[in-house]
Order: sequence, then C-alpha cells, then structure tokens
Amino acid sequence: MRPNLLTEFFSRPGYMGLAEGGCGTIITGCAVVSPDTVAFDRVMRIDNDRFIPGLKRLFGDLPHVDIAAELKKYASVPVCAVGSVFTLEAAEAIVASGKADFVAMGRAQMADPAIVRKSAEGRDAEIIKCLECNKCTFWTTGDPEVYCSINPDYRNNN
Repeated sequence: MRPNLLTEFFSRPGYMGLAEGGCGTIITGCAVVSPDTVAFDRVMRIDNDRFIPGLKRLFGDLPHVDIAAELKKYASVPVCAVGSVFTLEAAEAIVASGKADFVAMGRAQMADPAIVRKSAEGRDAEIIKCLECNKCTFWTTGDPEVYCSINPDYRNNN
C-alpha cells in the first residue's frame, strides 16, 4: 500500500484553503471538486469500471479514512470520511477511532435505503449490499440519471 500518494494528493492547498475560507465541513472522497483540486479519477483518466478496484488494490478497503485522519490534524472544521464504507460497523469504527468526525455511506444507502434501520434492528442478513460496480457514480460520467444495478428504485443499468 502507498497511502502517502493519496495523502499528498488530497492535502493539496485546495482542501486546506476550503477550511481557511470558512468551509463548514471537509468531505474526503474521489468525487470532490474545488477550484484547485479535481476528481482523482478524472486527473488520472481512469474509467469508473477500473478506478475503485484499482484503488482498493493499491490502498486497501477504506482508502479515504487515512486521508480524513490526516486532514483532521490541520482542519478546524468537521471532517467526513467518504468512500467504500458499506457497513455501520465500519462507520462506527471510523468515528470511534477519531479519524473522522462523521462518515458518508452514499452507495451503501443507495443499494439499500433501509440499511440503518435493518442494522439497528439486528437484521444484517437482510441488507442488500452494494456491488461496488460504480454504475451510480453519475457525476463522473455527466449522466443526469442515477443508476443502481441492484436497487430497482433507481433506473437499472445492467
């Protein structure tokens, strides 16, 4: 694993400048765009079908958690860890570790909007798990529609 590469990329002046400029929250993740930071996958010209699997091979299952932890050292605003957090156990562990102030679980909730309720009720076996196929990452393709390969409430894109 080479976490320093991502830490260097995401700790560029754009993120620190956001906090200094009055930003209320810093959210780590690969789709964050600001005037002087751009989406990592676009910079590297990597298509979505290869980006997340490749990222996981290089940096492990929760690559943005260490980035959030690094940013938290310098930021005076809450920091949110985003990306590949698919269970409440993982989210709780991240917050409990102090590496992030809160966690976003966008793809997990898109796959199963009842994930929080099911987990709180001890029905983890019923949770529909995100496939990590990235069909829902509409912001990187320019498509105005949101897709989910396993949730029929979103236009299916098989």
